[in-house]
Amino acid sequence: MENSGQNQVGDNPVGSILQVTNWDSITLKVTGIPPQTRTSDLYRHFAGHGTITSIKIGELAPRNTAWVSFTPIPPGRFWTPNDRMRVGNKGTFRIWVENLPPKPQFTTNPRTQATIPARVVLFPLILQFGVQVGNNSMMAMKTLSDRGNGSLELNFDFRRKKMDLEFAYILENPRRGDTPNPVPNNGPLDKERRFKAEISFSSVKTLHAIQHTDGSRFLIIALESPPLYFKAIAAAESHMDGLTWGQHDTWHRITDLMYDNNWVKGAKTALVKVDQDIDIGRWTVYQLTLPHSANASWEWLCPTLRDYHIKVINTTTAEFHKRPATKTGLWDLLDQHATRAAVAVLPGSLKDYHLPFDVRYQLEACISQGVLSEHNMTEEFVERLAQLARRKIYLTNPAANLLTYICNTGKIVENPMSIFYDRQAMTYRPVFSLPDACEWVRKVVVTPTTMYLSSPTPETTNRVLRQYHKYADRFLRVQFTEEKSLPPKLFGDPNKTSIFNRIHRTLKNGIQVAGRHYEFLAYGNSQLRELGAFFFHPTSDLTCDDIRSWMGEFHHIRVVGKYASRMGQCFSTTRIVQDLPVGSVVKDIPDIEHNGWCFTDGVGKISFDLAKSIAKELKMFNKGQMPSAFQFRLGGSKGLLVAWPEEHSNMATSLKFNQIHLRPSQKKFHTSYSRGIEIIKQAEFTVATLNRQTITLLSALGVPDKVFMEMTREQNNKYLTAMHDQNVALNLLGKHADPNHTNEMLADMVRCGFMRVREPFLMTLLHIWRAWAQKQLKEKARLVVEQGAFLYGCVDETNALRGHYEQPTEKASGLPQIFVQVPKSPESDEFVVKTGICVVGRNPSLHPGDIRVVEAVDIPELRHLRDLVVFPANGDRDIPSMCSGGDLDGDDFYVFWDPRLCPREKNFPPMNHDASKPQDLDRDVQISDIQDFFVEYAKNDTIGSIAHAFIGQADKHGAKDPKCIQLAHLHSKAVDYPKSGQPARLTNHLRPTEYPHFMEKNARTYKSQKVLGQMYDFVQRIRFEARFNDHFDERIILMYKPDDNLLLKARAMKLQYDAALQTILLQYGLETEFELFTTFVLNTFKFRTTDYKIPEIIGNVRNELHERFIQAAVKEAGTKGRQGESFLRLVAAFYRVTWEHVQRNKLRNEDRPFISFPWIFHKELCSIATESSKSTHLRELSRRPPSSKVWTQDITAVLKALSTEKGDPAQTSG
Repeated sequence: MENSGQNQVGDNPVGSILQVTNWDSITLKVTGIPPQTRTSDLYRHFAGHGTITSIKIGELAPRNTAWVSFTPIPPGRFWTPNDRMRVGNKGTFRIWVENLPPKPQFTTNPRTQATIPARVVLFPLILQFGVQVGNNSMMAMKTLSDRGNGSLELNFDFRRKKMDLEFAYILENPRRGDTPNPVPNNGPLDKERRFKAEISFSSVKTLHAIQHTDGSRFLIIALESPPLYFKAIAAAESHMDGLTWGQHDTWHRITDLMYDNNWVKGAKTALVKVDQDIDIGRWTVYQLTLPHSANASWEWLCPTLRDYHIKVINTTTAEFHKRPATKTGLWDLLDQHATRAAVAVLPGSLKDYHLPFDVRYQLEACISQGVLSEHNMTEEFVERLAQLARRKIYLTNPAANLLTYICNTGKIVENPMSIFYDRQAMTYRPVFSLPDACEWVRKVVVTPTTMYLSSPTPETTNRVLRQYHKYADRFLRVQFTEEKSLPPKLFGDPNKTSIFNRIHRTLKNGIQVAGRHYEFLAYGNSQLRELGAFFFHPTSDLTCDDIRSWMGEFHHIRVVGKYASRMGQCFSTTRIVQDLPVGSVVKDIPDIEHNGWCFTDGVGKISFDLAKSIAKELKMFNKGQMPSAFQFRLGGSKGLLVAWPEEHSNMATSLKFNQIHLRPSQKKFHTSYSRGIEIIKQAEFTVATLNRQTITLLSALGVPDKVFMEMTREQNNKYLTAMHDQNVALNLLGKHADPNHTNEMLADMVRCGFMRVREPFLMTLLHIWRAWAQKQLKEKARLVVEQGAFLYGCVDETNALRGHYEQPTEKASGLPQIFVQVPKSPESDEFVVKTGICVVGRNPSLHPGDIRVVEAVDIPELRHLRDLVVFPANGDRDIPSMCSGGDLDGDDFYVFWDPRLCPREKNFPPMNHDASKPQDLDRDVQISDIQDFFVEYAKNDTIGSIAHAFIGQADKHGAKDPKCIQLAHLHSKAVDYPKSGQPARLTNHLRPTEYPHFMEKNARTYKSQKVLGQMYDFVQRIRFEARFNDHFDERIILMYKPDDNLLLKARAMKLQYDAALQTILLQYGLETEFELFTTFVLNTFKFRTTDYKIPEIIGNVRNELHERFIQAAVKEAGTKGRQGESFLRLVAAFYRVTWEHVQRNKLRNEDRPFISFPWIFHKELCSIATESSKSTHLRELSRRPPSSKVWTQDITAVLKALSTEKGDPAQTSG
């Protein structure tokens, strides 16, 4: 639709809206202020003239200038050019005031590109808070009426794409009623406060507009998740000691809306809050009654909101139902029947409402996710659920399965009783068999105002979960995040004190889930970065203290952060090798140190024989080669073990056939745990990439911009050509090896002809592969370096490589040396040693000295080391520590041998990455200290902010600018914070005043002319769409004659897989199954971790899901592993029933089903397709369009069969 007149600023009703709201602003420039002036002084002086929105005092000496902004513009000439202002208790000073040109507050409609008001305000007559009890119904829980003076206000902010719902509310004195809480004896009886709910446009699920017969209008705003809630404070109390102040400083975040926040000080965190005036976390539907005078404004707002992708639905009171508030009796009923023993003693109780833990947990999961509402539940529903729960069959509880299925759909169920008549839900049973290294884990996400329970998902275990396997359901993963409408990370902010108090209360008081009280246990090192921890529900014979005591001896550590970090080693995700007699073969060897630097920090040795045993048990052989190194845990030791042959006599310490050599730098604490060696990951080749930081540094060191632009064009063109040229696709997939082996898998599919026949799943995967690569290139400057590698680092135990020397001597002249041996080509099992000038470093890099120029050489004694970068053991300083403070305990290093990337300025002086001196306690560390440290870390985690500030400063001034060097040092301090306990404070003078456009900040941007800006402008995003069509590969569909019984089994397993898949997509916020299958996540909004960690996280989840169903399929086929005719027939059946499912849903106009299930057996599908191509009668099939006929047996036959089967279908042999 073309731009309409109603959106023009000068026309009504927009013009009338502007006259009412008048959101134009004016800024006064104030000069002559003394250096000790604070924002509070300026506020006191100017506040009488109008509404001040911001104050800024200049940072640069002599700091005698300030800017004061007003919105709306006060009437008349309200300022005095030659004025006097009082500054604290320092006296009165003369100041000079001048006005800057007013700034009209307009923005641009994203669809029509018309100029529209930046803000529009409505003044409702009535505001009701409620809960959603159906797609078109709500229950009003609290009603507020307008009391004049703008007590109710709905402000649409189109520039920031949000709306602010402000309301005045009287917190009534609890002394008027009965309350078990302490109440004040003096002070005002009632407290009137002003609150604000900040609602992002993206969080609006629906906006129903109802025109009443009397002319008034109702707006019902239903949200996907809670908004951000704030409480207003007096402006005079909101000024900090900083040089800036904004109106947002007068609003402080809140987590509870109640009379006295002290009432929750000792409360456990739970889904149902007590003593709340308004449950701001769960009452997420708002009905606003508008006056007649707002009709004209609404007529303009309605189409404009649709242009901002808000789903506005014009409806009637007959179509949208509002129910009066009623108190639910569900929680009292469940708590009264919490145990079987309680049921027996309840007076007059003839019915058993007891729900086992797994059923009640899943019920609370459904309620927390908004799928079921407790306000719709009756005693009959609970009784029916309890009856179903008592019919537990084998490993599975049908009531828990039913609720899991309902929860996974994510769809609101208005009538809970209807789920008992949903055949597919009632017959759903998950695959319970898990790989040996996995365990079912429950997770709770705690946000500022509510909490969400997730269905149990399988995870690779850690040492603690393995030891206490029989208590598995008593462990709970807990993560603290922002509200769902925001990125998950909680940044430190004085206005968020209440949020950090909530985190601390949760850690101290525990969590109430499904009738159980979970207590804080500990956290793993990666969990801390994501603000996560493990909680445990104690038993009479096992407490959290018992578990922590078993983990090891930590009492000698008096630094809180380090103490917690050492405990965190026990929570590393590992696979255990139990058959090695490690206790008798571990030998201590010394570290190699020079000039106070440790050249072997974190790296030890393992014999070839033991390395082969590990690789064999964990199936780590690749093309007949075992890994050269393993990242490991062994008791209280950690780091890297590198395989060395016994015959290496030139090593400082010889290695026997059955030995492991550990160094002091690897030993972190003592523990009696000795069940075996635990492996995290093996050494393997991965493609190297550039990013914004490395490009910024290389550019500062003299690499020309044209190099990066040339590489950008090459990568862009190759991906474009790969979409239709099979040879280019294979070449690119082979060279761009990823840690999850996704590209290797795609290459297999292409080679087997699936690209030639345009198979829909493969074509979709290729499309997301390209879309993800383009997105990463545009947003992160992720440039693949084909002449490079990303590898573990280790040390040259033979001391043959030349090290780094500050003053070259006759024996030590020239560049320091490394040894690198990588695969000759993607398909080859041969390796090649790289020689020549290389660039080496690690991520993240912010200092020009973090990137080192070295010489790669061939040393025959090192040729057994593959997929590693080997560093010298001599020199004035070790190279890894120069690379962003790296070590050898499992750090990855990038190595480039592309001559284009060798900088003109070689080896800029490295930064000293010495960790901050930690503060020791004068006593033993207590668990309360760890809880306090967790909260302090949440407040002071500034790594991301510092990295952003660095890119912003470096784009304008270069990476060698003093501010950038300061930021590099600050970043190093922030990285060490989890262990040192010393936070890195990012001060305002290091923050950019404006950001380059490629950083995509919402405000204060400029168009960068530097290479990152050029790359950003050149690369175009690709909108990902599933390449869905009916052209499934008939080479597989027609390879075997359909077998009714086999197809029945195949359908059953696909249903189980689809349900498990849906659980994962919901839990991780993934939009499509293709993101999970490839690990190419397009929207990382919901991840509270760095982007480079996301593929690792999703890769582990994907692998666990696939392994479960591969094992189930092997069991179903009755074969020894993935082999044999019967297994191939089963896989072909998986493909066929997936094709059927697509055809069935297409005929019924239903949503597209999941189609990834058969492809977890991609090797078997490739084998079938290859054999099928050799068959005479099938050779022509790929040239003919496939039949659209749906095979006659309906999917409901599966459900009927399942309802009569016993046990787990995946564990039933055919």
